[in-house]
Amino acid sequence: MYEASVIVTAGECVESLREAISAVLRRPWARHMEIVAVTERGVNVEDVWSPDQNTSGHLVKVVANQFTPGPKGARRTGLLASTTSVIAFCDDSEAWERSWRQTDHGARYVDPADVEQLEPALL
Repeated sequence: MYEASVIVTAGECVESLREAISAVLRRPWARHMEIVAVTERGVNVEDVWSPDQNTSGHLVKVVANQFTPGPKGARRTGLLASTTSVIAFCDDSEAWERSWRQTDHGARYVDPADVEQLEPALL
């Protein structure tokens, strides 16, 4: 079972989508993640990620945008394709750095299992 989903949205650039997926996979996740990569219509999903590529126990799904072209439709498609209740978004123009959780933004995003340990001011 996967603990959380990362929805990676992209335009028509297959290479930038591959790089974004690889960046998510390089993160030192404590649990198995589901990565849902959403392409725009017209991009062959098989060209993006091969099922035989190493994912270190994570699941990578590539789906085509089923709604309005662009980020809004891609995020909606990704939400419908994901199977977890914890969702993170990443556009293909972003690269998740290894220190992401230590940044100001990362401090706001925590593992749901750790919520009881947070100070009330962070909630």
